Amino acid sequence: MVTPSFLIISLLLVMLGTFFVCGIPFGLLVGHALGTDPRTVGSKNIGATNVSREVNFFAGVLTAVLDIAKGFVCTYFGVRIIALVLLVPPVYFLPDEPYLPQHAWVSAFIFLAAICGHVFSPYLKFKGGKGIAVGFGAALGFSWPIALGLIVVWGICCFPTRYVSVGSIASAAALPFLAFFIYYPVSISFEMPFVLIAIIVIWAHRKNLRRLRKGLEPKLSGSRESQQLDALLDPGLDEEIRLEEPVFTEGKRSDTGKDLPEQGTSVFFGSEPVVTSHVQKCVEHLKSDGRNTTDSNKTNHDEED
Repeated sequence: MVTPSFLIISLLLVMLGTFFVCGIPFGLLVGHALGTDPRTVGSKNIGATNVSREVNFFAGVLTAVLDIAKGFVCTYFGVRIIALVLLVPPVYFLPDEPYLPQHAWVSAFIFLAAICGHVFSPYLKFKGGKGIAVGFGAALGFSWPIALGLIVVWGICCFPTRYVSVGSIASAAALPFLAFFIYYPVSISFEMPFVLIAIIVIWAHRKNLRRLRKGLEPKLSGSRESQQLDALLDPGLDEEIRLEEPVFTEGKRSDTGKDLPEQGTSVFFGSEPVVTSHVQKCVEHLKSDGRNTTDSNKTNHDEED
């Protein structure tokens, strides 16, 4: 027979270990290995999506695989460690068809610890990723039907809209419902961790929600240039997307390009006096051509200082 106090102590220790393991910022480690800190570019997030855009595609894939792996390892082995300590079979804590074990809430709380570790990384002053890849891995080690449901929801919402964040937010919102309907009837203690997970993951996507509302969220094929353009059009997003080079649009100059000529006059590289002198000469030449075409019988000569 499982002693409640012993069960709680074992669960808390496994949750603590899960928190620290899932807090490992693989996106940051991969980025540093390739010479880029993902916290300083793009959306400034250490998740696979930002790493893929700002470092390279394969770095993003590696980040995703590592995040999935750490979530899977923690939920899969966490439950089995508790079962081994308490001398009971793992199915004592794992949801299964056609019934839900009385202590299935134990594995659900390990799932919650995995998400918290990733989103509130103890190695990054409790700042981290958004919990999507690690959440899928944790679900895979916890319940494959839930993991499959998350993939389906993500695909249905992501590919038609071409917004990764839409699929991620929809998957998070669907998690409590998937757990409820797949294993109905469920207890409050089993369902509550999934509600908390959904709230945490959606909260982690709060900046994405703001960009979606303003129509500035990069799409699935989003590039660094598109993110820079978004930041130029909406200076309020400067904390999320930092311009790294001048970006010019019709009738508007970026803050980093105040001393450069307007669009249409070209951009020349060199010292500032040389650039200024060349632009002035171009303007005088255009003015001179304009006067010559309006009055063909009169020749105007620009006076030089």
